[in-house]
Amino acid sequence: MDEFKPAQRSTLITGIAWLFIVLGAFASVVCLMQIIMIGVTFPHGVMPRVASQGDALVRDFARLVFDHLQSIFLTLLLIFVGTIAAAVGVLKRQNWARIIFVGLMVLGIAWNVASILLVYYFFPSMSDVMQDEPAALQAQYHILRNISVVFSLAAFSGFLVLFGWILKRFTSDDIRCEFS
Repeated sequence: MDEFKPAQRSTLITGIAWLFIVLGAFASVVCLMQIIMIGVTFPHGVMPRVASQGDALVRDFARLVFDHLQSIFLTLLLIFVGTIAAAVGVLKRQNWARIIFVGLMVLGIAWNVASILLVYYFFPSMSDVMQDEPAALQAQYHILRNISVVFSLAAFSGFLVLFGWILKRFTSDDIRCEFS
């Protein structure tokens, strides 16, 4: 008779699911507010025009981002809403949700690696923009840049470790059994 007993529900999975429900809801609200703010604040065509100023490296990247800003935020909103749906499914121990959650962790790892690369892509070109500024302003910029790089690397590394650990746990045999 014990062979039909459902698997024990781990507190870890429940905690992760609730954490991502809350974070996904918060991120969705913030993202929705950003979509509205950008749509209301900036008339059509202003942001790409502003992005066309400055250094070529920064200008090209900024133009790409600003040309597609609404699409970027809409895509992020879909990812955040998908995260909520997957987290609710994980809370209910649905295997499809575990698989989607694994995919979201892989996406999160890829996003953080891309973010690290963007830091190295963006900051050197900003140094070129600052070269005509007074020495005191350049010094302040370099301090800001160094603090930003250290903080960014620490945050990205932390998320890489967290997402990697969650990915490992969600693909482990004991957790898979909980979702069967």
